[in-house]
Amino acid sequence: MPSLSPRKAPGDRRRDVETPKRKDVRRHATRERLLSAARSLFFSQNYFELSIDDIAKAAGLSRAAFYLHYPDKEAILVDIVREGSSKLDVVYRWFGTDHNPTKSKIGEFVRLVVRVSRRSRLQLTLFYRAASYNADIWQTFALSRDRHISMLGDSIPAFRISPTARGPREKQRVAQAHLLFYQLEQLSLYAAFAENIFDAECEVELLVEAIASFIKDFS
Repeated sequence: MPSLSPRKAPGDRRRDVETPKRKDVRRHATRERLLSAARSLFFSQNYFELSIDDIAKAAGLSRAAFYLHYPDKEAILVDIVREGSSKLDVVYRWFGTDHNPTKSKIGEFVRLVVRVSRRSRLQLTLFYRAASYNADIWQTFALSRDRHISMLGDSIPAFRISPTARGPREKQRVAQAHLLFYQLEQLSLYAAFAENIFDAECEVELLVEAIASFIKDFS
């Protein structure tokens, strides 16, 4: 039975046209190669001494291919910071539907944040050093912090941040929510980088008391 599939006539040099979907898949794969290579280099070598060529070579790509996806080295680090932040989302959703957690559960949460920071020393060192001179990286941190406070607020009403807070008491609640989150962030960082000279347990207990009191006051 003769085949019904179309055949190209002799001399027909037409090539298959790449569809937009296939092009997007290829673009995404190339971007992931760059991210993977940059992540490996940034966390194993001195970020400030690495060049665009180093990243492109590690990804098996050309310098031109790098610039099709990122304008500079800092832009790729911003993506890595976002990626690291998104992995923390599960931590700040930890309370789930428990709107009025016990002190014991609050303590488990604070200790979890501390443990995660201790496991991420290398990444945090790079992120904070880079953020000290790059506004985009610092802005990424700020947006991630706001998102994580919002996630806490999804579980615990006292932490809900309203951009249109009205009245002294509501403004006080929002301010206290931010301050407690900042304390949690700083405690976890200090515990991570001064682990051998700093016993975090006393500070953890004090912070747990402060969070429990805040939730009670604004429940």
